[in-house]
Amino acid sequence: MDGIFEGGSALPANVENVRVAPHPKEGFERWVLDFSDKNTRTLNSTAPRFQIRYVKAEKVSNSMGQETIISAPKFVIPLRSVEKNVLEKARLKKVVQKSRYVKEIKVYPQVEDGDLAFEMLLRDSVQFEPHQPMDREGGLVLDLKNAPLGTD
Repeated sequence: MDGIFEGGSALPANVENVRVAPHPKEGFERWVLDFSDKNTRTLNSTAPRFQIRYVKAEKVSNSMGQETIISAPKFVIPLRSVEKNVLEKARLKKVVQKSRYVKEIKVYPQVEDGDLAFEMLLRDSVQFEPHQPMDREGGLVLDLKNAPLGTD
């Protein structure tokens, strides 16, 4: 899958947590972003408007035909109308250490109207399936697995 996945609602929400769990039997790694209601902080009740964009690795070839990666593949995730962001750098670093696919998460500062963005920098190209569970509309799920050989 390439391109963009969108979801969430027009209601403001808080960014509460980022989690990862391996699912080796099923062959993927599940990333979950938890959001909460802006006033009560009730988890998984609402999500801000979000977008997930997968950016492929940028490669260049030298005169011998060898490819060099100049920019790793990544997910860019902008969020709109975030009331409060409680993600902590130290906690994100620990979560990333558990991952086969993600090597770093960068959170950018909030801008006007509570908009913020973060990037999930990947070790290599992946196949992915994003979804927003119907029973937990305040969550965003991203399943990652190895990309077939020859895909970027």
